[in-house]
Amino acid sequence: MKTTIALCLLFFNARAYAAGLFPSRPFSDEAAGTVVGISYITKAGILPFFLCLILWMAAEQARRSAKGPGNFAPVLFLITGFALVMTPLALRNFIVGAPMMKITTRGPIEFINGNNRWHRGIGWFDGADSRVSAYAAATLARAGGRLAPTVAAVLADWKDDPAGWAMLQARKAAYFFAPFEMPNNASYAWFRLNCPLLRWGTLSFFLISPLALAGLIESLRGWRGFLVPYLFLATGVGLTITFYVIARFRAPFMPVMLIFAGLGLWSLVDHIRRARWGRLALCLVIIAGTLAVNRVSAYADRDLVRPQDYLIAIEGYRSRGQTERALLEAEQGRHQFPAFPVFHREAALLYLSQGRNAEAAAAF
Repeated sequence: MKTTIALCLLFFNARAYAAGLFPSRPFSDEAAGTVVGISYITKAGILPFFLCLILWMAAEQARRSAKGPGNFAPVLFLITGFALVMTPLALRNFIVGAPMMKITTRGPIEFINGNNRWHRGIGWFDGADSRVSAYAAATLARAGGRLAPTVAAVLADWKDDPAGWAMLQARKAAYFFAPFEMPNNASYAWFRLNCPLLRWGTLSFFLISPLALAGLIESLRGWRGFLVPYLFLATGVGLTITFYVIARFRAPFMPVMLIFAGLGLWSLVDHIRRARWGRLALCLVIIAGTLAVNRVSAYADRDLVRPQDYLIAIEGYRSRGQTERALLEAEQGRHQFPAFPVFHREAALLYLSQGRNAEAAAAF
């Protein structure tokens, strides 16, 4: 939510700023900088975007000042708003001896998790966690736990296989844009399997991304007014793919994607209204092609359900006295994960509670 508010303020301010519609709006610009500062405290990934935005606005004013008087006030107001939030954090870090802008120590380990040689492109696990843990411990010890030396150490391990490293980044990018989610808590797939409304009645990345791509391409005609969302997507997506490998981490970028999806939908209507059949056909091809790719790269919900999803469901139904539903979940877990012994035990206990001793014995 904080990121969305910041983007709305920055987006509309920067569009007018780029068009030269007003010299500066202190309250609005300072508010945008303040919200970016709040977003940074909770999610450090917004900082590269903010720095790029400041550089663009400063460069824009330098370009204008060559033709006349420049106005750097909006840049200063943005920085002032950001500094208001960051000052207490910087003072706290100074007192405890930490770097002034540091809010997390996760960077080094996340880079290792997302870029080790055994990584498959998504998730934190590769089937041999002890191997990655040993590699991470050795790498962090060698790098002193610092980000830059850790990045250098991991990349050095790829020096004999640069194509392999490039392919890993490509796989991570593909998973980022794939039309499914891989959470580490509640399972979207399990809920969709059990609730028709969640399956068919909600917008999803599968439907939003084709319209967003069409809208993004349409926006290139007025690219200067869309530089804020361009910068946000470029820096945010790039940083996410570099460090993180879970599709749900694209959630902070959905507000921008919804903007482009709205533009894509509006473009379809506008092309029909103005009888621009060539551009309409291009939009439809982009949308249809993206939908086809999404369809091919999607996973069936049943394939994304995890053992813990069934275990959570079993416990939930049992706690409410719904033994039959709990037993159904246990049997589905036994069928899908036959090598997972806890499902056989859970089914046996539920059979025992119903006096079905022969079936309980078989499950045991």
